[in-house]
Amino acid sequence: MKRKVVSLMLVSAMVAGMLAGCGSDSGSSKGGSSTETGSAAEASSSGETADDADDKSPITFEYFNADGKNGNWDNPVAKAITEATGVTLDVSYPVASQGDAKEDIALMIANDEYPDMIYAKGSATDLYQAGALIDMTDLIEKYGPNIKKMYGAEMEKLKWSQDDPGIYQLSYAGVNQKTLTTGGSCQIQWAALKENDYKYPKTLDEYEKMIKSYLAAHPKTEDGLDMIGITMSASDWHWMITLGNPAGLIADASPDNGQWIIDDEYNVHYKHVTDEEKEYFKWLCRMYNEGILDPNFATQTDDDYIAKVASGRVVAITDAEWHYSQCEATLVADGKVDQTYVGLPVTLREDQVEKALLYQGTTVGWGIGITKSCEDPVRAIKFLDYLCSDEGQILYHWKARTTSSMMTDSHIVPMKKLQKLSLIRIMQRTPVLTTTLDSRSTEQVPTLKTDSHTLQLPKSLLLQTTIQQKKKDAKRWDLKC
Repeated sequence: MKRKVVSLMLVSAMVAGMLAGCGSDSGSSKGGSSTETGSAAEASSSGETADDADDKSPITFEYFNADGKNGNWDNPVAKAITEATGVTLDVSYPVASQGDAKEDIALMIANDEYPDMIYAKGSATDLYQAGALIDMTDLIEKYGPNIKKMYGAEMEKLKWSQDDPGIYQLSYAGVNQKTLTTGGSCQIQWAALKENDYKYPKTLDEYEKMIKSYLAAHPKTEDGLDMIGITMSASDWHWMITLGNPAGLIADASPDNGQWIIDDEYNVHYKHVTDEEKEYFKWLCRMYNEGILDPNFATQTDDDYIAKVASGRVVAITDAEWHYSQCEATLVADGKVDQTYVGLPVTLREDQVEKALLYQGTTVGWGIGITKSCEDPVRAIKFLDYLCSDEGQILYHWKARTTSSMMTDSHIVPMKKLQKLSLIRIMQRTPVLTTTLDSRSTEQVPTLKTDSHTLQLPKSLLLQTTIQQKKKDAKRWDLKC
């Protein structure tokens, strides 16, 4: 059976971002203070076999996470990872208030001082040109069996370029994933879908009619606030996920390749000048003039956007689920489950097929690398290899290596039952009961979204699962299971 796993970067960045802070000095410093660990790189380069044995002696690696937030390495999962590997992470983050790592990385390059491992996002090329990243090809070949197993045929994509086939980063993105929920394009509140007898729109015209119909029937919220048809977060970089990316998915029916469309002949075109996108932006202008599109969509801050969506007064959005999921957590906590959102396969024309579910292979460009400052690259690659193993994946994502059940804030699901369920995709979510719409039919598939997974639920388990406001939410959603 094909393993559906996430990439190493996704695991390590999440571990660092959610679990790691300044790691305790477990008898070692950067690169390992003992003679044993400090000589690991020398042993590997001289061909010695001492490193072939598992080394779990304490060692702390400095790790810069360009996309993380402060936390502590003091929870059960972090302790279990340290127990399994001997590794503790001492994590640092961008200093800039907006989380922009460019200045931090520029300073590293100027001083020629780097952490042991680094996730640099868009600044990886700067590190490469400065000679800061080491080629991990030989390390992976000798010490990375799980890395090779996970990437499989897609290892080829990790090579830097045709001129330099070295592997300097392991991708942050998923490997062999199957996306079964539409995201990144159009969303609408479940309440609006319910009023349309769960018949979801497939074209932009149908989407518009459903929004207007719901606004006409519900001009104000229960709190007396004016309902908003559509809003966006477009005053900063979030324009890419609420305006730019959706434009390509909806108007061009093309997958997310940034600002580009790649045709069947592998020719690249700038997508925002296509006739289809011009028509889409004309549609947005009309929605603005008619008062359906929020007049503040282009000037409001992202915090303003999040507050509006989390209040339940926005009927429709065009956003990425990882962004608006924080709003849904608030809505669920406030008992407004029917005002959470369902992803829709909406396109400009009926003859188009929305490509949000298309898997194009592992995304490369952003990832985690080992720097030249790392004194023990062997232990570093072994640590990353462990995170790619089945044990490491289950330990982090299920957070239940030594327990017999998976616990979330609102329910416990026995591991025996979880083994029989279908893993759809790894994600970060607050527990919430929802349904998934298949873009090829109107069938509703009951699912349980937990803090790290989305699971398809058999009817029998659906009825037995305890969730927040179980009876109230089930009644409000009117799920026909």
